[in-house]
Order: sequence, then structure tokens, then C-alpha cells
Amino acid sequence: MANNIRWKAIEHSQSNKKGAHVILVAYQSNGRILNKVVGIVPLFDLRDTNFDGSVSYNESFWAGFSNWVDPYYVFALMKAAGDCSPILEAARQLRDYELMNNTNAELLKKSFTVCSKALTTILTEKALSPGIELNLANTALANLKYCSDTAQFIVQTILETVIVESICLTHK
Repeated sequence: MANNIRWKAIEHSQSNKKGAHVILVAYQSNGRILNKVVGIVPLFDLRDTNFDGSVSYNESFWAGFSNWVDPYYVFALMKAAGDCSPILEAARQLRDYELMNNTNAELLKKSFTVCSKALTTILTEKALSPGIELNLANTALANLKYCSDTAQFIVQTILETVIVESICLTHK
């Protein structure tokens, strides 16, 4: 039996520039209208979020900055949406509706996780942090003199992380 995998180069529908956002797709044709996508290679930089054909300074800065600081998980959601974009485009253009549904489901799961983490982080900062700080001030950490603020910050951050992760793990 011959290898029935075909390759096709498709243009992203959101692209503002012809030939700048090409996606190389490997698929199997079943002889009917529907296909099965087996591989996707975006031939453009995924940081080009506005599809203008180049990665601007702002796009590069925010992509790099998101690796350092993302307290409310905004960049995590943007990264997940950007990663799903070529997959959804290939699934739509080659009519692989199973892949499209699975990718949409994964994006929704990621959105739920990001939103629940962001909400629990905000809840922890606004409602629980003042109580944690008050309790830490009455413990032995307050007697550390010049490094007591640092120790309290570390303990508070660890407690907040434990609370956020325990709340988010119950909703997976």
C-alpha cells in the first residue's frame, strides 16, 4: 500500500499579507469531502499576532515579557489561542471537523483553567492576604528583624500558591 499522506500549503485566513502566513499541512484524504489532518507546520512566527507579516517590537517584547511576569494568566491564554490558531485554520480549510472540535475543546479547557487561576489569585490577594499577613506578623517570622519582610513575603507567596493550586486542581 502506497503512502496516502498528502501535503498542502495553505494561507491563514486572517493574514493581511499574501504568502506571509503559510501553514504546511499533512493530511490523509478519504476520497470524500472530509480529510484527516495528521501534521501541521506553521511557516511563520507565531508571535506575529496581528498577521501583518512581521514581528514588531511590541509583539516581541510582550512575548518575552509574558515568560517573566503573568500574575493573572492573561499571557497564558493569549499563548494558547495563538498556538491553536494554525491548527484551527488547517482543520477548517481541510474540513477535519474532529480536529476542529478537539482543538476548540482544548482551548476551552485552557480558558477555564486560566480564568479559575486568575479568579482565585485575585480572591487570595484581596480576601486572604490581609489575614495571612496579620497571622505572619504574630509569629516568629516577625522576630527575624531586617529580613522579616522577605521571609513573610516568601511564606505568603507559598501559601497563596498552595491555595490557588488546590482550588484549581478540584476543577480539572
